[in-house]
Amino acid sequence: MGGSRRRAWARRAVGGGRGRGGARFAGFCAPALALGSGCGLQIGAGVAATARGDARATTSVSASLNAGREHRGIVGARLTGAYDDGLAIRAGALRGGYDFVVVPGWLTLEPAIELGAGGPANRLYSGTGAYGGLAGTARLRPLPNSDRGPAFNVLYFTPELVLAPRAGFWMAPEGQGRGFDVEYAGELALRLVFGSDLAGPPQGRPGNDRQAPEGAEGVRP
Repeated sequence: MGGSRRRAWARRAVGGGRGRGGARFAGFCAPALALGSGCGLQIGAGVAATARGDARATTSVSASLNAGREHRGIVGARLTGAYDDGLAIRAGALRGGYDFVVVPGWLTLEPAIELGAGGPANRLYSGTGAYGGLAGTARLRPLPNSDRGPAFNVLYFTPELVLAPRAGFWMAPEGQGRGFDVEYAGELALRLVFGSDLAGPPQGRPGNDRQAPEGAEGVRP
């Protein structure tokens, strides 16, 4: 694939330009907020390797639903590039998983299954192969945020530090006779999370945890 064709494919893959890409992320995020979930835009960098090839530095951009105060299922998408005489897009994947809120407002673990297309980071073959694998994400919120206690926010924003390992199988395009290749990868990432309490689980507004005076029957906390 020539340089100009590769750049054109990259622009189409990420949404055809900055304006359209932002509009698509907003379109993805709006239903998530309406359903009481959050959504996140993640940018990461790391390393990927296969048994048959050298390791390559990688970078990725992904968008995903995001659990806030309660466990919930998530879906998302990831676009991955590798550095080999410049940055080139290697693969795209869809994911489905589950967010386990280990410590509200601090730590969430997210196992997921991924299905995608493209090729390994170290370009073992030409053409488009198929991918299936497992991914794990550990998300840490280092800054104070509304999920650490009773709060009600029409819209909130918080950054997360992310550790994202993954492993899976690549199947080469038909006719290349390479069978399956196992790829291992790991990235450190920054995720920007947007959420809302409008349709989320009831947590109570600040101050609603006060006890009613003794003998005051019928007083609602």
